[in-house]
Amino acid sequence: MKILTTILSLTLLLICTAAFSAQDGFNDIQCGTDIPKSLIGHHTSNEKVVAIENRHKNLGLKDLWSEEISDRFSLLSWMICGGEYFLLEDKHSIVRDVLKFPEHSKQSPQFMGACEVNGKSMTGTVLAVLKNEEGVEKLAQAFQVLEQGLEGRDHVGGKNFTMGDIPLGTFVYRWNALDVKRPKLPGVEAYYRRLQQRPAYRKHVMLPLS
Repeated sequence: MKILTTILSLTLLLICTAAFSAQDGFNDIQCGTDIPKSLIGHHTSNEKVVAIENRHKNLGLKDLWSEEISDRFSLLSWMICGGEYFLLEDKHSIVRDVLKFPEHSKQSPQFMGACEVNGKSMTGTVLAVLKNEEGVEKLAQAFQVLEQGLEGRDHVGGKNFTMGDIPLGTFVYRWNALDVKRPKLPGVEAYYRRLQQRPAYRKHVMLPLS
């Protein structure tokens, strides 16, 4: 009798555990409805991401990234029903707030970090989509100066690669990686092609922009 009771208890425990693990915070979501409302107040799961994504293929669920932003909160980014959503999760794995994030691109990149207003640092973490056309124009002017400086030279110091090409080469890569309209600068373009021939440059500098 004791053996039977133990087996039944273990069976019930397994059933309850399986049912509990299936509750991952996304169960109440239906595409076309109020997704933030369906998430706020729900517990998220510590299961493997692939298991959660497979369970909700009908939502097009995809984990994008996550980051701990304080000792109390983490920020999770999920693709849900074709849109990107930020989930603010507390240390008990409860979703406290949800924000649908606007579309972004290399031209208008996503930004998360500290911000200054009138020279003063703002408290907290800022989430934004950046678009600064005036900044792009100023960058173009700076690269016009570089174009003049490279006249008759393979590198900034002359024929050979020097330490000065390391920081400058990083800026040249980022300038070319941005989805912005750039002026025709034959000298800078040739300089960039020479930099790309260096294995270390391709490995350590030519990384995807985030």
